Amino acid sequence: MKYLTLGATLVTVSLLFAGCQQTSSANTPAQQSQDKAPNTTLVGTLTKSGSHYILKGSDGKTSEINSYTVTLDSYVGKSITITGQYSGTTLFVDTISTN
Repeated sequence: MKYLTLGATLVTVSLLFAGCQQTSSANTPAQQSQDKAPNTTLVGTLTKSGSHYILKGSDGKTSEINSYTVTLDSYVGKSITITGQYSGTTLFVDTISTN
C-alpha cells in the first residue's frame, strides 16, 4: 500500500510540474506580436562598400541594410524605398521599390 501511495504521489507531482512548464514557456499571440520589431521605411540611394550595402538618405544619414529575400545588387546606384525590420543596427529589407 505504501508503494502504491508513493507511486500515485510521484505521478501527480510529475503531471503538475509538466503542466507548469508548458504554461510558462508558451507565448500567446499578443505576446509574440509585442516581441516583433516594427517595420521601418527608408528612402535613399543604395551603395555597396565591399560586401556591405549602405542606404544614404537625402538628409545625409546612412543605414546598413541586408536582405534574405531581395537581391540588393540590382538596386545599387538607384534611388529606392525600402521597408524592413532592424536587427541591431542593420535594417533587414522585406520589400524594395525604385523611386
